[in-house]
Amino acid sequence: MRWSLQAAVILCIWNFPPNASAGTWKDIFATGNQQGRYAYEHRELERAAQLFSDPMWKGIALYRLGKYEEAAQSFAELQTAQAHFNRGNALVKAKAYVLAIEAYEDALKKEPSYAAAKRNHRLAKIILAEITK
Repeated sequence: MRWSLQAAVILCIWNFPPNASAGTWKDIFATGNQQGRYAYEHRELERAAQLFSDPMWKGIALYRLGKYEEAAQSFAELQTAQAHFNRGNALVKAKAYVLAIEAYEDALKKEPSYAAAKRNHRLAKIILAEITK
């Protein structure tokens, strides 16, 4: 009985595909989003942005890195009021005021009472008006 168990283990190991190993021990115990959150909390924003598959968290990490256009693209993958609002904020930072105004309007369509979106929408319009004078 003992030799058959040993033979089975050896056969399983011998037939194990070579590319089936995990990259690190973290890959075994934590998802990319969990690893991204750990990196984010430890201020490793570049690594966090690479690890996150969740568009909201990826966008937040990119925004904090100052990669506003990339952050806006990540937020655009979602259709929530918060994602539209965050996209608008990223676009304002990227100085894409017309697109930012549209993003805030999308947020307000989803959630008409969104006070921060109303305020930022108004401010983006004021900035755009000043620039186009």
